[in-house]
Amino acid sequence: MTAILTRPAWTTDLELEIFDKLLEKHAPHIPKKRSQEPRSPETNEERENFYHFRVAGAAHDLFIVQVCAKIIDSFPDPELQLFLSRQIGDDGAHAQNTRLRAQAISGRDPIEDIQKQVQKHWDYMGDLPIRNWQGFLAFELHYEY
Repeated sequence: MTAILTRPAWTTDLELEIFDKLLEKHAPHIPKKRSQEPRSPETNEERENFYHFRVAGAAHDLFIVQVCAKIIDSFPDPELQLFLSRQIGDDGAHAQNTRLRAQAISGRDPIEDIQKQVQKHWDYMGDLPIRNWQGFLAFELHYEY
């Protein structure tokens, strides 16, 4: 009889299970559950800080999307192209969800602030992430891990 190995489908439960196993092995002192539920920002200062935090997160993910979109066709390997297309989709969804959360808390669309932050990433990195495969690998290791 031949055993067929399959990869488990990604789910939130799978991700939590993996995270819990990593904690048990490498950081058992960190509690698995929150001691209290998080609260929404209450003061104007907290809402403004939350907004800037979310804008930075959305910009980070949008920068990843832009880099991967620029470089995807430079790799002839369809496996890598499929991996990058998944990365574009995942990080695009993260950026959009984060944008909407910043908008909900602030009452304004943060898209211009997000793009300004993305431009700061490009200004800092230049063409390094899209120049060659070594630069792209450095980008992947820095931005994704």
